[in-house]
Amino acid sequence: MKFRAIASKRPVMWTFFSMIFMLLTGVFFTQQTKAPAGEHRAEYAKWLENHPFNNRPHLTKADLKKIPKKDRPDLAMEQNFLQTVDPELKIVPSERLVTAYNRMQSLKNTGQYYPGSSWAERGPSNVGGRTRAIMFDPNDGTGKKVFAAGVAGGIWYTNDITDAGEGWTQVNDFLDNMAVCSIDYDPSNTSVFYAGTGEGYYNVDAVRGAGIWKSTNGGSSWTQLAATNNYEFDYVQKVKVHPTTGHVYAATKSRYSNVGGIYRSTDGGSTWAVVLNNDNGASAIVLQISKLGQTAQFTPQWGLSLALMGFTAPQPATSGVGLS
Repeated sequence: MKFRAIASKRPVMWTFFSMIFMLLTGVFFTQQTKAPAGEHRAEYAKWLENHPFNNRPHLTKADLKKIPKKDRPDLAMEQNFLQTVDPELKIVPSERLVTAYNRMQSLKNTGQYYPGSSWAERGPSNVGGRTRAIMFDPNDGTGKKVFAAGVAGGIWYTNDITDAGEGWTQVNDFLDNMAVCSIDYDPSNTSVFYAGTGEGYYNVDAVRGAGIWKSTNGGSSWTQLAATNNYEFDYVQKVKVHPTTGHVYAATKSRYSNVGGIYRSTDGGSTWAVVLNNDNGASAIVLQISKLGQTAQFTPQWGLSLALMGFTAPQPATSGVGLS
């Protein structure tokens, strides 16, 4: 009886030790074969740099004018591929879409996209449209006045965002027709506001802008910056002011595929200079000023997939994130 009891336990013991052996073996080989994160990043950056989508023939402005003005859905698809490709698989993992959608719906149904957060609708109650920009008034001591801007809707403000009945007031009749996608203020002079116009997100109903507008009286009145009244500033998707220097940065896209990128003004918007583009399909969509060291972080539109991975690349960059 005792022999049988010991014999009956042997399979269990062998199974246990086999599992431990396989686990340790797997860990050993994983550590031996797993490449450092830096190597993966370098490999992916090299793959992106050599990808055919990033190596199109250079076209001058004269060449572009000869091309018939028509939509290029193929270029939009190429850009979408580069933005969503998996760095490891080198393909777009579309099979993950269902999982992501279900997760989004789960969060939406609970009404809490972030733990402990809650949202209350604040209008407008007629037609809100695409609200692209929002900014709390830095000159309002109560922290309740908010500026908001939309596509073909211009700039509006409410004096009390906490009051659902307060309503919104238009800045002026002209800006009501503008596609305003970004607003920012100068931290060193909070009476100075900047607004970037033009919706360059490749949506079929996108509205072209008219450069950058400036207010010197806290948003009461606005004037167009003459130096931005041209095709280089057709779509200003982000405008940011440096917190210490007061320099103004703009992320732009043009009607021409090889014009755009990151522009900088050191004189309050009177003149502008290109600080980042690749002269071939250059455009930018995200621009952020870091509070750590007050460095300007540029995220070119052609490198959003790299931004998600935390890559950085020196200027000028064919694709990727530029850091200045």
